[in-house]
Amino acid sequence: MFKQTEVRSVLLPLAAILVVLAAMSSPASAEVVFDRGNDIYATNDDGSGLHLLYAANWVGMDGLGTPAVAPNDSTLLFRGTTFRNKYVTPHGNTVYGLNVDGTYELAGGQARRLDAAPAPARDPQGRPLAYMTGSETPEPAPGARYVYQAAQCTEYYNSGFLVWAVDCDHQLDSAPLSQGTAAATQLPSECDGTGSGVADPAPDPSSPTLRVAYVGCLSTPPNPLESPKGELIVTQPGADQVVATGADNSGFHDPSFSSDGTKIVAMADGGGIDDLDTGYQATVTRGLYLYSDLSHTTPGRLLIAAPDGSTTFSSPRFMGADRIVFATGGSVWSIPADCSSCSFPADATKLYDGGSDKTTQASSVAWTSGSITPGSPPTAARIAGLTRSMRLRTLLRKGLHFKVACAAACGVKATLVLDGKHARQLHLARAREQPRSVVVGRASRKLRKKGSISVRLHLSGKARKRLGRARSLKLTLRVVVTDAAGGHRTLKRSLKIRR
Repeated sequence: MFKQTEVRSVLLPLAAILVVLAAMSSPASAEVVFDRGNDIYATNDDGSGLHLLYAANWVGMDGLGTPAVAPNDSTLLFRGTTFRNKYVTPHGNTVYGLNVDGTYELAGGQARRLDAAPAPARDPQGRPLAYMTGSETPEPAPGARYVYQAAQCTEYYNSGFLVWAVDCDHQLDSAPLSQGTAAATQLPSECDGTGSGVADPAPDPSSPTLRVAYVGCLSTPPNPLESPKGELIVTQPGADQVVATGADNSGFHDPSFSSDGTKIVAMADGGGIDDLDTGYQATVTRGLYLYSDLSHTTPGRLLIAAPDGSTTFSSPRFMGADRIVFATGGSVWSIPADCSSCSFPADATKLYDGGSDKTTQASSVAWTSGSITPGSPPTAARIAGLTRSMRLRTLLRKGLHFKVACAAACGVKATLVLDGKHARQLHLARAREQPRSVVVGRASRKLRKKGSISVRLHLSGKARKRLGRARSLKLTLRVVVTDAAGGHRTLKRSLKIRR
């Protein structure tokens, strides 16, 4: 018979071995990823453990959205938008444009932009144009690539009236993650040459040949304010296969493949109330549909019906093989993949409650069987050695001198800004324009390692001439610090200038 000490000595190592084996055999925790307000968040796929993945202001954006996870389950793509291209009309109306501004990759906690920042265009009168450009709804694909809806649109004014989307072009493009849109190629689609455009590309994660589901091919060109919709199509060798069809205001949105590429889930708007609230067409039941035979056009199986004609289930995704996750009403929900005409919300499970506050609501969702490493705020930085009050003649002769300290290598872009009211008074802006501010001086430097760097900002020639007439001024120094990962941090200081 074993002694008690001998039994303990045997059981303790055995228990340790069992713990290790259990840890090795237990599956990796899965996550639901979604936009929450302006930023990207994640939870465990049971809805617990809400945490921030990436914030919009870390890359100088006003909002982030459309998250999508790569087949490796650890790389995330998302889109950033900004309101910096806004334009104030002669009538005092503010126009923001469509604001598609950039695609980002988050891998290993590091964010990287995949397309170049657009340069705001100007009309013949020199007024800024609102624009839409970049890679909408980016989706990672096998082979370290991604696909997206390429869009180039510009808005302009004619005799005080807004003309929408005068040069819009929607097509499917593919690009390597390593090079981004600089190495993009167009993917041929069933909709080429129809004038209707394509949208919502979704690659098959199991296919190395870049098999993609998308929507488009309306019988008539879409209104510029609406996204292309109509048919649900899958790219196939030789000719694309139409999986489901819509008509006029009836169409599909947000298709997504199962992990094995044998099924597609998509939202059918069923006619309903269109984006402009101009009509109602009860063509099919509004809701989520599952398509398990992709070889020909089928009606699909209704998973869950929308309770009314205005509810939209956005970005449905497979959660493994047996559940579907989606966003609606600002919250994140899931349903069984074997649902058949299920009811909402009775047959659905709420994973995240976005509430009624826009800063906490979700509109796009993704799922990963692994986990995404959260990003981190940009490199810590501060302004030092800045005189907050100075003589005008000193500013005119010597410029503004200060230091920027960074916790790691960084780039520094500084601008000196005069408010719009004084800019008009000093004729640095046209009287009929209503700019919020006017840049009167710029400077940029690079710091190759942790430390500080001196910056001397000089006024532009026109600004020196105009500001010399002022008795006193209030200026704002804006310093944008960019770290090696592309994160942005903006520092601001107010300055008082007197004669």
